[in-house]
Amino acid sequence: MDAPGDESREVLTGRHEEAVRLIRKVVDVEPTTAQWQSDLGWLLWAIPDSAGSRAAAMRAIALDSTFYEPYHLLTWLELPQRNVGAGRAALQRARTAAGGDFWFRETLEGLLAVAAGDTAAARAILARLRNDPRYAQRGWLARVLGDVDGSYALFNKAIDTRDPDALHTLWSNPALYPFHDEPRYQQLLARVKIRVTEPR
Repeated sequence: MDAPGDESREVLTGRHEEAVRLIRKVVDVEPTTAQWQSDLGWLLWAIPDSAGSRAAAMRAIALDSTFYEPYHLLTWLELPQRNVGAGRAALQRARTAAGGDFWFRETLEGLLAVAAGDTAAARAILARLRNDPRYAQRGWLARVLGDVDGSYALFNKAIDTRDPDALHTLWSNPALYPFHDEPRYQQLLARVKIRVTEPR
């Protein structure tokens, strides 16, 4: 997203395959750092390569079981298969490792509730977050709950307020890939001046 008055800069994104190649080189040089294994897992998740992402997350945990990020990633990996029990266990491990809470925990609880068929619980979480500045996260939860107009309003608000989650959520979250061709979604990408180098 551009700085005020800078209308010429655009975000070059969509280079996940290149990023994977680079982080693999880092891992080859230093394979015993949990952070690098976790970073590889997140990039593989974005491709998406769920099996590779899970393997990297498990390597990170084997290296440092107190590091919250790979448990957070495992929660995302359980969602598409609706493995709610495993997802909740991973989320709890992430929360404990993070010292009690972390930035995406509430939204993930909402997504797990939807996966479990408990939309009332997910709507309650979204309602509790109604004044929260994490607009991109709230937009994704609204979309999963079927509130398309509400999700677009929140995504636009995320851009307006320079929500730090906006770029990653809008482009690199595979759960949103099915919506990328929607005209309003294309308008969101145009607003943040995303230039894609690797088409979906």
